[in-house]
Amino acid sequence: MLRLVRAANPSERTWVLPSGLSALGMLVGVIAMIAHIPLVLVIGGLMIAAGIAWAVLRLKTAKAVTNDAGEFGPTYFTPVDLVGLYWHIVDLIWIFLFPLLYLIH
Repeated sequence: MLRLVRAANPSERTWVLPSGLSALGMLVGVIAMIAHIPLVLVIGGLMIAAGIAWAVLRLKTAKAVTNDAGEFGPTYFTPVDLVGLYWHIVDLIWIFLFPLLYLIH
């Protein structure tokens, strides 16, 4: 979530938290449906509704969209590249070590 805030320009940063709340509510709702827990399903629905209401309130108070750049852009993208390289290494480890250690007896 912090990376999303850092990558967004200032006018988009106001949308990160409401959308995150709605996404978290969806995750809670799906887990509640799988586990058959109605109370948690209601809580997930309330989180989704709160995120949508928060976004609607932000929409009413939103300023004109500007072209301000976020923290990452064409001149500074090193953290994004490093995270991508890290996950590629994790993928390679899974591709080679998983078959080697667990599938070969």
